[in-house]
Amino acid sequence: MENKSKLVPTGVKVIAYIFEGLSVIVFLFGVALLLEGNVSNKAGQLINNVKGEQITLGWPFAIVFIALAVFLFVTSFNLIKGRKWAWWALVILLIVNGLSSIVEGFRGISGIIIDLLILYYLTRDNVKNAYNIGKKGEK
Repeated sequence: MENKSKLVPTGVKVIAYIFEGLSVIVFLFGVALLLEGNVSNKAGQLINNVKGEQITLGWPFAIVFIALAVFLFVTSFNLIKGRKWAWWALVILLIVNGLSSIVEGFRGISGIIIDLLILYYLTRDNVKNAYNIGKKGEK
């Protein structure tokens, strides 16, 4: 049995490692919310609280952030391993993220551009072939 991770393009591995790092940050943010229950000043501004006031998000948001972090990490890890479902999960995540940015009124135009660039790369034939995506006769 051949090692699928050797067939995964280097660019995909780089993207996966970036998402693994991002998952650690999101996880720590979720834990901080769980322990503190609030976000202040600069972090508050990141979630569009332009006044920088202390706002309470509480445990429901903490759970969402922690679950997202686990999802990102598991998906990224399996993307490196060459798992087809991980490719699909990342594509869907990028599409949803891009659409949510558009719905919010193009506030994060750089995020939309990054999502589109990653989606463009993931849909190249050499990347899709590494995950057996779109091959005729494959299930």
